[in-house]
Amino acid sequence: EHDIYFGDDAAAVAAADTTGILFRGRQSGAAFDAETLEWNKTYYWRVDEIAEGDPNGLQKGTVWSFTTADFLPVDDFESYTEDIEGGTTVFQTWIDGLVNDTGSYVGYPIAAGGTYGETTVIHSGRQSMPVAYDNGDEPYYSEVQRMWATDQDWTVGGVSVLSLFVQGRITSDPAVLYVVLEDADGDSAVIEHPDDTIVFSPEWIRWQIPLADFHGVDPTRIRTLTLGLGSRSDPTPGGSGTVYFDDIRVVRP
Repeated sequence: EHDIYFGDDAAAVAAADTTGILFRGRQSGAAFDAETLEWNKTYYWRVDEIAEGDPNGLQKGTVWSFTTADFLPVDDFESYTEDIEGGTTVFQTWIDGLVNDTGSYVGYPIAAGGTYGETTVIHSGRQSMPVAYDNGDEPYYSEVQRMWATDQDWTVGGVSVLSLFVQGRITSDPAVLYVVLEDADGDSAVIEHPDDTIVFSPEWIRWQIPLADFHGVDPTRIRTLTLGLGSRSDPTPGGSGTVYFDDIRVVRP
C-alpha cells in the first residue's frame, strides 16, 4: 500500500507523518486526485511504501514537486505519436485536407522519432505541428481543424485571450493566416493575422487574439478551432508553403 502526503510546503511534506493534515490517506491504488489547485503554484508530494505482508516495513519516499500552469492548454502537441491504431497521431486529432477537402496536410508522410510531428522546429517541448498548405487549386484555401465532443469553457480562471505560436519557412509563399472559432450552437467568427509574411518568418511569432474579437461566439462553449491559410471570404488561387504551430493556449490578458 501507499501513504500519500501532499501540500505546498516542501519541508512540511518531507517531515509529515500520518498524524498531520498533509497525510492524504493510505491506499492500494497508484493514482491520487489532488482536486482543485491554485494557478501558477508549486505543490509537493511524497509516497511512502508499505511492504506487502509487513505493515511495519515502511519505506519513506522522496519529495517530488510540480507547478501548475497559469493558462488553459488547448494543444501543446506533446502527446502525439506514430501510433495510428491507437489514434494518437497528430493528423487524427487535427483534421486536414485529406478529410475537409482543402489544400492542407498535417504532419509528415513518414514518422520519425516516434511521431509524425516536427521535432526540430519547436517552440517548447519535443515537437510542434507542421502544416503544409497549397492554395493553387479549389477551394484556394487550406484549413486544419480540431473538434471537441463536449463544450470547452475558455473563460475558466479569468482567461480571455487565445495565444498561439507560429513559425514559417523562408521558402513559403505569402498567405493570410486566420483562426476560426465555432461554438456548440454553430456560431463562428474568423480573425485574420494582419501580416501575410508571417508564413515565412524564420522565428517564432506569438499571436494573441482577445476572445471578445470572435463576435457572436460563446467562449464557454467552444467546439471547433480552425487554423487556416488563404482566404475564406475571397478565395483566389495562391501559393504553397509550410507553417509550424506550437503552444496553443488561452491566457489571461
